[in-house]
Amino acid sequence: MFDWLNLQMHAGQDPTRVDIVLRIASAMVLGFVVSGIYVFTRPRHDVGTKGIIATFVLLSILLSMVVMAVGTNIARSFMLAGVLAIVRFRTVVQDTRDGAFVICAVVVGMAAGAGFLDVAIIGMPFVAVAAYLTQNQQLRRVAPASTLKMKFNAAFQSQQNIEVVLNRYAEHHQLKESGTCKKGTAFEVTYRLRMKPAALSFDLVRDIKALEGMNSVEWKA
Repeated sequence: MFDWLNLQMHAGQDPTRVDIVLRIASAMVLGFVVSGIYVFTRPRHDVGTKGIIATFVLLSILLSMVVMAVGTNIARSFMLAGVLAIVRFRTVVQDTRDGAFVICAVVVGMAAGAGFLDVAIIGMPFVAVAAYLTQNQQLRRVAPASTLKMKFNAAFQSQQNIEVVLNRYAEHHQLKESGTCKKGTAFEVTYRLRMKPAALSFDLVRDIKALEGMNSVEWKA
């Protein structure tokens, strides 16, 4: 039924220029499809990793080119593995969901490069449905608009003290990140939150800073 979508060549044959154009164009379109699914199913407040949407499109195109360049040549495949081993992402993918979409872009790029468009096209609706059904509905509904970053030392008593203040000023709050800083001598936590209509961020920052052991408070709307 989908034989017309298969552009793969017979063993020993190289793709023609027309095949190359069709495969790269297909990879670009599929990359945009992956980006569209990512944007449509992500939480509204989440802007995602910087540049990740462009990464999906570019990665799909580049992978299709790589697959065509390597072909069935074993020597070229080992050379490519050595080259890619020294490549590192400068931007950390903070969400494992973003990482899944990066893999999706890799898969559709490889499918387009190898000429198996039916695999990519048939699989994309399943990816879209799975991404939509597994999205964080609570975050989409709450849609926090601000972040609050706090740094405190070992003398800080309890996280419950922070929660008490947040409950006073915020309708919803969620712990986003936590870790150590200053070579392990202090702690840093980041919350996502949405303020109550009558609450002021200045009052929230003032009360958080007044907690014993709190070093600094940073508010970002």
